[in-house]
Amino acid sequence: MTRLTAGLGIALLLLLAGCPTDPPDDDDTTANDDDTTDDDDAADDDDDDDSADDDDSADDDDDVVVIPDADCTTDDVVALAGTGGYLSLQDAIDDDLGLPVRICSGTHVLSNPLRIDEGQSVTLASEAEDAASTTLDGGGVGRIIESEGAASLDLEHLTFVGGFSEEAGGAVHVRGPTELLFADCVFEGNSAFDGGAVASTATDAFDEHTVTIDRCRFDANTAESDGGAFFLNGDAALDMTISETSFEGNSCGYTGGGVFVEGRLMTGTLDVVDSTFHNQDAGYVGAGAVIGWGEDGGPFHVTFTRTTMTALRSGWGAGAIGMLWWDPAGTLTLLDTTIEGCTAAIHAGAIRMDHFGGDFFFEVVDSAIRGNSSTETGAVLLDEFTTIQSVNTDWGTGFQNNTPADLQTATSTLYLLGESESFLCAPTEPCGDD
Repeated sequence: MTRLTAGLGIALLLLLAGCPTDPPDDDDTTANDDDTTDDDDAADDDDDDDSADDDDSADDDDDVVVIPDADCTTDDVVALAGTGGYLSLQDAIDDDLGLPVRICSGTHVLSNPLRIDEGQSVTLASEAEDAASTTLDGGGVGRIIESEGAASLDLEHLTFVGGFSEEAGGAVHVRGPTELLFADCVFEGNSAFDGGAVASTATDAFDEHTVTIDRCRFDANTAESDGGAFFLNGDAALDMTISETSFEGNSCGYTGGGVFVEGRLMTGTLDVVDSTFHNQDAGYVGAGAVIGWGEDGGPFHVTFTRTTMTALRSGWGAGAIGMLWWDPAGTLTLLDTTIEGCTAAIHAGAIRMDHFGGDFFFEVVDSAIRGNSSTETGAVLLDEFTTIQSVNTDWGTGFQNNTPADLQTATSTLYLLGESESFLCAPTEPCGDD
């Protein structure tokens, strides 16, 4: 790595790095972001590269330019790591100092995705510690971050807009087992086939995932298929937590307008705490909120605590939450959670359970499920493998009733409930007082 002393002009820095001193072409990255030099630009600089090759002290092609004792007021510096300033976000990542890469304020439009390689542990954060001040923009033509087998990826105080992929992950795509942290981030207006904003996908059946989403906002992201905001495909253990996060205006063509989680052999937990899901659409199932999917896995446990889900719409079933499982044991728990004003064209305006074997337990405590509607069941549709227990829960009365009913069991029995309801319904048996 080449570290240049202070006082040299920027032109000399660029020359030693083998970079052109002329202004970038329109197709290059903006002045705020020199992440990757286009092949055409590199070809234009053949003369500089040839002369550098003749010099025994010349830098290697992989060297990066670092300005010592720099800050974000230093000309052309876009990122900091330690006391060094970088002219390129990609160079700051490639230098791999094991220190957070602090991105200078402004909008950085990327011509190529930022690459994070196998085994790296990378933290990208706003230098100002304010997501509103630092934006990474995919320009509507490509992803913003791609990770292949990174050990960990932390994204903090950043805004991601305009990310696009015809595959998975419009803004961020992570492949393989990775520890992911998103803290105080905004994802807005990104799109992909799966995972409009973020996708985390397994590369084999033993990829374990740890995902933490804290104090983030997902707005108006879209997926052609699954996971309007977030998509996870994993076939091993999953430990996922979403806290103090909002999902609004996201949509998908098929399942999971907000969060979609699937895995044939998946086990583990998904905890959603102090969060909101509002005004979202799913073309088929999963409502904008969450869809869990597993085959020959389990147990898998999903818990919503102090969370609000409103105005979520599904084109077929499960306006808010769809749980679809193939023969695992599992649970869904709602604690002090509200699901209100959600709709589905056919099945279950709020929640649908649809399993193909394996016992499942649904518990709803000190919550409210009201004002939801669908053609078949206004609020909750159970299958023959699910036991439901309601404790002190408001199922709606009067104009807040679920339409046409509050609950439909596997025997097709419809129940009209009320406020502060406590009861237990075992599979294929009538509901009774708890």
